[in-house]
Amino acid sequence: MHFLRKHCPSWFPKSLIGPLALLVSFTLIIGIAGVIFRALIQFWWYYLPYNMLLAGLPLVFSCGALWTEHKRHRLLALPLWLLWLFFYPNAPYILTDLIHLRNYDFFAGGIFNSDPAVWFGFLHLCAGVMVGCCYGLISLLLLQRHVVRTYGRAYGWSLAVGTSLLSGVGIWIGRCMRFNTWDIWHRPLHLLRSVIAQFDRRALLLCLLFAAMSAGAYLLLRVFFPEETVLRRCQKHDIPVLAAMLKGTRYEEYLDSRRLMVAEVNGALAGFAYASPYSGDCRVFVFVAPEYRRHGIGMMLYAWVERRARRSRSESLWSTYYEPAESVAFVSKIGYDRLTGNDYMRYAGGLLPEKPAAIRNYTDADFDRVFYITSHAWHDLRLRTGVTDSKVHTESGEIRRSYRRNAGSGYIIEDNGEIVAYGSFDEDMIGSVCVDPALYNRGYGRALAIFLTNEILRRGNKAAYLWCEHGNDNARHIYESLGYETQYTGWSPIKKLRK
Repeated sequence: MHFLRKHCPSWFPKSLIGPLALLVSFTLIIGIAGVIFRALIQFWWYYLPYNMLLAGLPLVFSCGALWTEHKRHRLLALPLWLLWLFFYPNAPYILTDLIHLRNYDFFAGGIFNSDPAVWFGFLHLCAGVMVGCCYGLISLLLLQRHVVRTYGRAYGWSLAVGTSLLSGVGIWIGRCMRFNTWDIWHRPLHLLRSVIAQFDRRALLLCLLFAAMSAGAYLLLRVFFPEETVLRRCQKHDIPVLAAMLKGTRYEEYLDSRRLMVAEVNGALAGFAYASPYSGDCRVFVFVAPEYRRHGIGMMLYAWVERRARRSRSESLWSTYYEPAESVAFVSKIGYDRLTGNDYMRYAGGLLPEKPAAIRNYTDADFDRVFYITSHAWHDLRLRTGVTDSKVHTESGEIRRSYRRNAGSGYIIEDNGEIVAYGSFDEDMIGSVCVDPALYNRGYGRALAIFLTNEILRRGNKAAYLWCEHGNDNARHIYESLGYETQYTGWSPIKKLRK
């Protein structure tokens, strides 16, 4: 079994290797037993191997269709899909072979017959029927998972329901009208005329009954093959799929493949988690597609986020959501004990009048003073917004490298040769405006906000954006006086990892 799993092609689910190996083994046992003990069987089921073959062909065609889809041979995939659809009804059809048990006399003299041949024939037929049916049902499971992975759950279940309905019609045609699959090619017009002539209310009821039998058999199979959820590192080719999943939301900013863990359900992307440790805090985000929610996937992703944060020695987790009702219910369940609001603000006017100020680009030699300003400014903000256990962040090599990488968009204000404020932006977004807490209310923050806004516009952007936390009233007053307007609110839950 280990050998089969190791050499299993990437497009075939490894979870089905074991069951298929057992089915093949049972097929060989049934065939060998039928030949060896043929003399013991009162009625040789000559049609059983034939019907098992027809029931197994859909599995062959489904594997071929998956292989061609994997290799992107779309023209070759279509005929294989059609062949699978034509032959699939043979799988649930084999269940009706159980009517041949009427040929056995299970009672003799008012008690059960003790003839071994009778019971051997019974077990041989039942085993063949179950194995043949399972071949076809697994083929449907393979293709349904592929459709779910490619087009979504609605299309996947539409395939399962539609196939069951067609199977009901196929079983009626085969069992009641005595046509077989080959007649679709040999006598298509005769087959069509016969179906139209004999299809009545009773035929409709039989088709629905057979369809329910087919669907019931498939649902029973799915009980033993539940959806598999796997976490893995995000690859670059996952980003377009995740972007489509996030369409219509405001979470595209988290699509950084270096910081993502994705969740797959039967090979289909169902959600992702983002974790970015920085300076004692870890910014995190967990998103699960709506059709996969309430299945424990979010909790699995969050467990990875927390392990990542603890390994990086982060003291707290924080995130940003835009649906407060649903997100608060989730984060409160996993231990977040504080929620803050942040307004997303936009400035779309012209260049603002600037007052003369000693503003220049950040250099690596400025790090010690700049880090002191930013760490104490953020600490002061947290205290003012209710975080009573806030601590001043300690510097690290990672933080220094981050400032160095962003030196081209980082600026400082000097007064009498001393750095008094630091600000930065990324494309059209102001990232921070920090003033030494001992030098508040001297106009430094306003001057830096004006300069960063103008610099964003001078670089060709049509508007400038920033986040302003609820409770940061001084900063909000400055931004609103410059012409910034609130677009929407994001809610940031916070969880302390180290009390």
